Amino acid sequence: MLIVRGFVRILLLGVCFICFCSTTIFGQEVIDKEYDLKAAYIYHFTKYIAWESEQASEEFVIGILGNTPIESLLKESLQQKKVCNQKVRIQRFSTVQAYNQAKVNCQILFVAKCMNNKVLNRFSLKSLENTLVIGEKQDFIENGGLVNFVIERNKLKFELNQMLMTALGFKVNSRLLRLAIINNNYGIQPDQESALVNCNL
Repeated sequence: MLIVRGFVRILLLGVCFICFCSTTIFGQEVIDKEYDLKAAYIYHFTKYIAWESEQASEEFVIGILGNTPIESLLKESLQQKKVCNQKVRIQRFSTVQAYNQAKVNCQILFVAKCMNNKVLNRFSLKSLENTLVIGEKQDFIENGGLVNFVIERNKLKFELNQMLMTALGFKVNSRLLRLAIINNNYGIQPDQESALVNCNL
């Protein structure tokens, strides 16, 4: 009887260990999958969003602000592709100051969740001109972002500030709008405010 009880105890401990390991692995798989999906979404944004003015540059630049797993995924999946007949270049910036000093015209800027939501207030007015600013943090839209990734019921979705995007000259395909969570609640910046005023005249 003691032998049986001992065997059962060992068996239960083994099951608990397997469950613990499985949970840890699954958690990492969820994170990896999340950023895989975000990278895929960003690529499809380029197909369903039109920029106000086409850049004369040969490159379509996707900027990344801060440290995030999406950098390597975008490099793997997009650098061999073309967007708007332009080669894709992925460039990371550690700080807003580095971004402003680089004077790069990014068509897309992805702001990592490690960055403070108020970070958009520190950009120069010209530096984000014609730039689709994408975040992944709560209240990012309210702080001036245009698109924001959110998790709802364990599913990755995205918010979109349709009013502000229209005011800034972006044209969003209706199919993308049907997938989006429309969030027009925002804390706009000075150049964005003037765009909205002109739009409402």
